[in-house]
Amino acid sequence: MLRSICLLCVLTLTQLVWAVRPASLKQVSEWSPKRREKPFTNAERFKRGLKPNTPRKLYNATSTRPALARRSPTVYSGYVQSVPATTGTNGSPFDTVSYLYYSPEEDAFRLSTDPTQADLFEWYGAGIEQYLYAVHGGTVYQVCAHVISQGTGVNMYGSATGGYTTANFASCPIAYQSQSESEAYGAYYQAPIWGMNPAEASGQELVSWFFNSDQSITAFSLFWVFSNNFYSQALGLALDGSEFPGETNYASIDLYLISTLPV
Repeated sequence: MLRSICLLCVLTLTQLVWAVRPASLKQVSEWSPKRREKPFTNAERFKRGLKPNTPRKLYNATSTRPALARRSPTVYSGYVQSVPATTGTNGSPFDTVSYLYYSPEEDAFRLSTDPTQADLFEWYGAGIEQYLYAVHGGTVYQVCAHVISQGTGVNMYGSATGGYTTANFASCPIAYQSQSESEAYGAYYQAPIWGMNPAEASGQELVSWFFNSDQSITAFSLFWVFSNNFYSQALGLALDGSEFPGETNYASIDLYLISTLPV
């Protein structure tokens, strides 16, 4: 008799657990976290004179592969034109209008004053947090910001501890090609960073975001052309060009999307 009562208690408890469980699962599946507010920081231009640290690279940037297939049926295309803040007569990207192209040898996006070297770029809509792709030699490469120096954290603002982050632009490793905004914070490669409006290449400015490791965003990050011991006339992202590691030359530039190249 006692054994039957105990068995009945176990069965009753089991039924109660399964009766409660679906409601708990439904509650969890319907819950969504409140979106974290990310303050936009201004691009302050500080000259700290600090030697930047070299971050640990999670992937070998020289092992590039074509970008993954894209899902959007609408493709917009154009060329990226660089206009220096100060023009001159040297005839280099540091003081002359130039054009962006991909260099597989350096795995870096570089600038040239020769329009015939320009690569065609593709994207899939207007607005912020867009992906950008380069068509080079018949192969499509996705464009990522690639951290090349940093302070204590991967943060691109003037008060960042130990100095702020600088980046060049390289092809995205496969692991980053479908990177979401939430995955980009503090990453050494950042993909959904581009902003353009309208979608068509009509001479509009191309802008960039940078996702800091403290969950803030540096909006309208500054573009530079720079050279050092590793890169020549490369496109970079920083608050101040003097922060690029080992820089030998740098100049502030603006980028524009154009539909055709000059003859």
